[in-house]
Amino acid sequence: MTPETVAARSAAALVLGLGLGLVYDLLRPLRPRHTAFADTLFVLAALWSWLVLGFRVCQADLRLGYSAALGGGWLLWQALPGRLLQPVIFRIWGLLTRFVQFIFRPVKNIFKKSKKNIK
Repeated sequence: MTPETVAARSAAALVLGLGLGLVYDLLRPLRPRHTAFADTLFVLAALWSWLVLGFRVCQADLRLGYSAALGGGWLLWQALPGRLLQPVIFRIWGLLTRFVQFIFRPVKNIFKKSKKNIK
């Protein structure tokens, strides 16, 4: 295997790891209330990334170093842009939550009235 091939595969693993870091940060606001759901989504994303790395990028030439580069990319994201973007992501999730609550408020009121009528 040539050094260029190793470098290209390691770089691809690093980029996939950075993507995993982004996914983890996007799911972080869900963790306080929906921990199992957020963790399941992250594990599925990690499995998908590892499969893409192993079978598409590395063409079934699985090596520990490539998986380590995948984890290294995740850690790199957490150390650098993840810390900077974390308040922004929490703010976006807060706005999204308010929007969804606003949309479903009439439905909630209908169910309240229906519950009173049933009693």
